Amino acid sequence: MQALAPARVGCAVHRRQRCVSPRAAAVVDASPEVAFDELARAAGAVDPDGPSLVRLSHGAYGRGLFATRDVRPGTLLLSVPLSLCLVAARDESLSVPGATWSQLTSGLVAAYPRLQTSWKSYPLPWDVRLALALLDAADGAAGSGAAAQIWRRHCELLPAPDAVTLPFVLPASLHTLAQDDTLAADWAADAARVEAFCPALPGLLWAVALARSRAFTSGDEFIVAPLIDMANTSFGGGVNAEAALCVPAGSSLFDGAGTFDLCAGAAGLKAGEEILISYGAAGQSNSRLLSRYGFVRERNPNERVVLSSGAINGDALERAASAAMAGTWARQRSTDGRLQAALASLPRRRSSKTAATGAVEGERSAVAALLAEARGMLDGSPASGDEETEVEERARPMVQLRQERQALRALCCELLKTYQATL
Repeated sequence: MQALAPARVGCAVHRRQRCVSPRAAAVVDASPEVAFDELARAAGAVDPDGPSLVRLSHGAYGRGLFATRDVRPGTLLLSVPLSLCLVAARDESLSVPGATWSQLTSGLVAAYPRLQTSWKSYPLPWDVRLALALLDAADGAAGSGAAAQIWRRHCELLPAPDAVTLPFVLPASLHTLAQDDTLAADWAADAARVEAFCPALPGLLWAVALARSRAFTSGDEFIVAPLIDMANTSFGGGVNAEAALCVPAGSSLFDGAGTFDLCAGAAGLKAGEEILISYGAAGQSNSRLLSRYGFVRERNPNERVVLSSGAINGDALERAASAAMAGTWARQRSTDGRLQAALASLPRRRSSKTAATGAVEGERSAVAALLAEARGMLDGSPASGDEETEVEERARPMVQLRQERQALRALCCELLKTYQATL
């Protein structure tokens, strides 16, 4: 699962712009780990003659960035020149290595043939414009300079088309694994919309998926920063680094001045520790995470079961659950995301107290109605058998989405049954 994080803009920091090194042309075929180190030095993202603080490797979240040694809080880990980044505004503006927006619009750029082709719609959406730039960079059509060499090699480190897990890229036959007809229809419609912009362009969906999932955001501007975009994210307090956009005062992102930096967080880093940044996605549901980033969060506290059969006394339900769970309730209530999601899913009445006359019977009816609705959802989702059979790796997040939803529905049922037994 690959990185995207909200960029922090407006640092009043003036740094001497690093130039792209001629060493880019000297990068030779190597393992991804060696290629990353060579590219970082060629791009001027690290000291070309000193030890690197960052390496590319595999960890709990797949391929990502790791600290090579202990580093202090705030230490600069990578610094990529903005002139080496792909920058697109929500409107038509765009800047790519070797060509600013003004150069592109004046027709003075011989490179980027896909990007400068007259497509059916204009202006193209930001993700499609970045995708066309990525396609040009991937096959060496982004020019002949050092920056183009760096981008071509960086694209070789990106997920291959058969490894991308964003659902809109996958065939409709795999969408059924999520067992959500609404989401499946949305994914299919999204793919059709994207392909309509640039009909019959090979690799377009793959490139759009990378642009969406790897672009750092700054208001209405989107930046794909090579090297830094390899960082993964974590939930539950695991973030230990920050991506920061630093531009000289008075400069525009489209001028190519400034740097995009990756810095150690407030606690610093230990040697071998994975470098994890925020995706700005902590409050998102699994369907949103899957659609935008291609992964699902286990025990996501932002998931919900939508129940509409009535409302119950939430405080009384929690007292019943607390008694049933004995001494573990307080800890699980504060740390278990699925339990938090289940409690938030159960409709509550405003009043925490119950009127004496007929109140217990009314509460029983409300609990029974909600329990029947939740059980109907749980029983109405047929098992696909994919737990016992091999599932295509790129489709596994859709299976995880369904499994997480089923587990949440089951927990809602358990909570309601526990409460029901006390009435």
